[in-house]
Amino acid sequence: ESGTLGSTGRLKLRWSVGQGRWATVPWISMLDSRETEKITEGFYVAYLFREDMSAMALTLNQGSSDVMISHKVGAEDVLRRRADLVAAALPPTLASAGWSVGVPLDLRASTKLTRAYNAASAAHQVYVRGTVPTQEALLADLAALLAAYQKVVPTVRYTGAR
Repeated sequence: ESGTLGSTGRLKLRWSVGQGRWATVPWISMLDSRETEKITEGFYVAYLFREDMSAMALTLNQGSSDVMISHKVGAEDVLRRRADLVAAALPPTLASAGWSVGVPLDLRASTKLTRAYNAASAAHQVYVRGTVPTQEALLADLAALLAAYQKVVPTVRYTGAR
């Protein structure tokens, strides 16, 4: 099942645990309408859950589906290059605060599409089950990533699945 939970200004909150069957990587995303309105393209902030549910990641990621369709070979390379461009535009305060910036994510995914999420990450923070920080820390991380996302969106625009 998937849906839209609402929107705040330019941000739209969407989620999915699968359509017709359980998703291997369930997600909750926040999309800035200046960048994208669809989770299949563009950059957005998302919580992605590892396939084995051992962790969740808060990530500045990009839609992978459209790239996977348009690039039968080399899609992960295209996603990684785009992620690197966005990572380079992010404020250095994210990396200095312990975020993984410009580093592929590890969702321990088994399908081609969900493995593409790893390459598509521009920045992320992984929360391992059993060591998840306090609600205040989680909210502070979300606020920091949303601020960075909204700062970078006007400067680095998604250019379509080329």
